Amino acid sequence: MRYDRELMAATLRAMKRVEEIKKAREERFYRNRMRNVRAEERVVEEAEVARNINLIKPVAARLAETEQRAAEAVKVAGRERVMETTD
Repeated sequence: MRYDRELMAATLRAMKRVEEIKKAREERFYRNRMRNVRAEERVVEEAEVARNINLIKPVAARLAETEQRAAEAVKVAGRERVMETTD
């Protein structure tokens, strides 16, 4: 086969175009895969925060919550005693 300058130039242009198309498809594929990843990461992070909220809450809030639980426990215990005496 003889050397044909036009054929060589057309081949090089075609190769360049094929690479551009390939790169665009790879980028599109990556974007489609990563589309929902951030939302999923956010759900996982929120669940982790919910599990370890005691590490994040201020001490005063934890103390108030503990006092509230203790008060509720006293109320429940008082109700149980009343129910025992009525039986």
